[in-house]
Amino acid sequence: MRQRVARALMLPGLVGFSLFYLLPLGMTCFYAFVCSPFDTTFVALDNLTKTIGNSYFQMALYHTASFTLISVGAVMLLSVFLAFLLANGNYTFHAPFMLPVLLPTVAVCLIWSVLFGRGSRLESLGIPVEVSLYTLFIWKNTGLQVIFLLSALAQLPREPMEAAAIDGAGAFGRLWYVALPQLFPTLFFCCLYVMMCSFRIFREAYLLYGAYPSEGLFMVQHYINHQFTKLHYPEVAAAGLLYAIPVIILIAFIFRVGNKAKEGHGA
Repeated sequence: MRQRVARALMLPGLVGFSLFYLLPLGMTCFYAFVCSPFDTTFVALDNLTKTIGNSYFQMALYHTASFTLISVGAVMLLSVFLAFLLANGNYTFHAPFMLPVLLPTVAVCLIWSVLFGRGSRLESLGIPVEVSLYTLFIWKNTGLQVIFLLSALAQLPREPMEAAAIDGAGAFGRLWYVALPQLFPTLFFCCLYVMMCSFRIFREAYLLYGAYPSEGLFMVQHYINHQFTKLHYPEVAAAGLLYAIPVIILIAFIFRVGNKAKEGHGA
């Protein structure tokens, strides 16, 4: 009886997942190997090889990977530093870190475009436009990770920290050698969350600089958007697959490393 009830409760979620995720994924895979939506002639790997050989796709893939690597690393380092800095502080100072999450993205981008957009004072000083997108991403995502880390720090047992202090470990040593290893599950979650946010940076880039940004801000989503506006649906599907496959492999690798680290820490 309980199993029937559980299956009945899961059914709406499974239907929604199949309708909005599995079905579009299947259609994307189908269109990536046919001539066009109106001509379903099988073309094997022609669309994929054509997309891989496209210089604009290669440039977009490089910029997307660079942005993810730099921005995620910067957010994680800054979040850990601020969390350790505020670990024993007043909780009233923690509230402002949630402000970037609560503000509407469109309003933030409008203000950001005045400060960093085309024709702004900072652009006249020679500051690259890429700095604005990196700064916006770091500012918007650091606060939430600080809150996560502070919550995890508050749940850590005090005995190891007190024992390390008795043994003569300083504040930095206690945080680095005692607290940080225990924060691995939270750090793993934060890193994965920030990485997912970096893959969705197209919204901010589009609102700041439109569909045709400078070369340094040309992401994979820009390439897909351009192909979509030209009605090149097989190229859109091929680019989506070529973008999704490395992301899936990377996430699977991160989960594998995380599980091994958890097992080693548990042992």
